[in-house]
Amino acid sequence: MSEQPAQLERINWTGCLPFTHVFRAFKIARHPWMVVLAMAAMLLTLLWGSALDLVWRLSKSRPVVNEVFEFWQQPHLERWRQERRAARLGEINRAYGAIGRPVPKEIDGKKLADDPDGAVSLALKDLKKGYEEASASEKDDHARAALAARYRTAYGRVSSLGTEGVFCGLIRYEASAVRRFVLSAATLDFFAGLGNVMQARQIGTSALAGVMPPEGVPLRPDQSQMGALASLVLMARGAQWLVTEHPFFAVLLVLGKLAIWSLFGGAICRMAALNFTRDEHIPLKGALSFARRKYLGFLLAPLMPIGIILVIGAVLWVGGFICQLPYLGDLLGGLGMGLALMGGGAIAIVLIGFLAGVSLMWPTVAAEGSDAFDAMSRSYSYVLTRPWKAALYALAASIYGAICYLFVRLLVWIILRATRAFVGAGMSVWTARPGTGLSQGSKIDAIWPTPTFDNLWPGLSPFGYQRGFEWLAMGLTWIWVMLVVLALGGFLVSFYYSAATIIYFLLRRDVDHTDLE
Repeated sequence: MSEQPAQLERINWTGCLPFTHVFRAFKIARHPWMVVLAMAAMLLTLLWGSALDLVWRLSKSRPVVNEVFEFWQQPHLERWRQERRAARLGEINRAYGAIGRPVPKEIDGKKLADDPDGAVSLALKDLKKGYEEASASEKDDHARAALAARYRTAYGRVSSLGTEGVFCGLIRYEASAVRRFVLSAATLDFFAGLGNVMQARQIGTSALAGVMPPEGVPLRPDQSQMGALASLVLMARGAQWLVTEHPFFAVLLVLGKLAIWSLFGGAICRMAALNFTRDEHIPLKGALSFARRKYLGFLLAPLMPIGIILVIGAVLWVGGFICQLPYLGDLLGGLGMGLALMGGGAIAIVLIGFLAGVSLMWPTVAAEGSDAFDAMSRSYSYVLTRPWKAALYALAASIYGAICYLFVRLLVWIILRATRAFVGAGMSVWTARPGTGLSQGSKIDAIWPTPTFDNLWPGLSPFGYQRGFEWLAMGLTWIWVMLVVLALGGFLVSFYYSAATIIYFLLRRDVDHTDLE
């Protein structure tokens, strides 16, 4: 019998390459109700963090502007704070010198030391007044625009000399690290700058001692050159800054965020689980109802590993306290150091399992309808049993998610630019606004600066909207643009939970041999 040539008609890619299941995350994550849930959770988180910032405004522990950006590379943060505070008066003098205006007498070294925010506020009001006085005598729009640009530069330099809210500084830092991670993952740049980030403080300590770093190692690493892994380390550094520098604030912020996201994040995971396994789109009310019933499981799942670490740490602390006793403490400490090392090993295992498997805890509750203990045990078991597969799935989700995010960001940018271009064309007649710093500036520049791909939500000129009710138009436009940009963040969050849910089902099939359906 002659052999007939076989013809390959179709390849089951998901069967041959299971990680391709992750590519369904975009279709799942773009569901409108999932994005809306993520937006609602983000808004509530912003409100909670802003409320804490208002309370902390009365305390003396408010961080210096951009302090969190310096934390990961400063060997002595308190010394940097003191140097930054000491340099405030000089910075104000230089900012005022650039515009040829004398510094107000009320602003001196004592005022800056006792009430930096009050001094900065006085300076900003004086700069606005100075611009109004100087622009009143200028008739040429080009000259007024150049004047506004100089005053705006001075305004920005002065505004950076005060303090900022803990949450405000943290969210700006983490957003920049996430953006850097996305760009690095999309370009397959994973390892750039990792060594520099890990050694930044060591390099800074050597520089303070007069020892320069080896050739090719920068004294101050450039965050814009960091790869994906370095960006993850920078995210962790932000959390480290929050916990070590503002521990009480960190507890309140984390508990509030966990209370919010346990409901909304749980609902998103439930919707993603049913969509992936059964191709069902449950209504918003049903997803929230499920999240309410399993709220305790969603809430306690991430807290259980932290509680275990704190309990073991408390036992080790008691052992260290006993070691302070003379003679007997020395003997017991030496004999018990082996047990202490075992406790340290347990902390390391729990911490590594938590960092690697925390993304699977809420999908576990959403898929199985189980409790916090089951979520913890399954996430630890799956990650530690199949570490390389878990890493492969996470890598595929990171690269694919970064590409999808950049595509959606491009779409949002086109929406904003197209809207602004056509609306602005109608506002350009008889509405010259040189106070925006643009010689050809119009009313649209006063109420809505041009968005760029890197900055979809740019800051307004402090001198560009002094006419009529433009402040009202500016505020309303600001809200609408914020919602559009927030939808982009909502998609990113929805994609994260969708991908985590898909990865959970894939690992469950690999470990427990349970069908995806």
